[in-house]
Amino acid sequence: MRYVKLGIVGAVIGGFAGWIIHTFEPTSTITPLEYTLGFAIIGAIVINLTALMVGTN
Repeated sequence: MRYVKLGIVGAVIGGFAGWIIHTFEPTSTITPLEYTLGFAIIGAIVINLTALMVGTN
């Protein structure tokens, strides 16, 4: 359950980061939804891998 919570936190942070990046790249062909979803998935994976490497349970 801990990793699910960490994944949600990572997804929120990553999604927010993707939304911010899109505001600074208005001419990009990538839509805001794609930026947000992509960074949310990356954020969830990264924060869970970090927790696994640190060894917190």
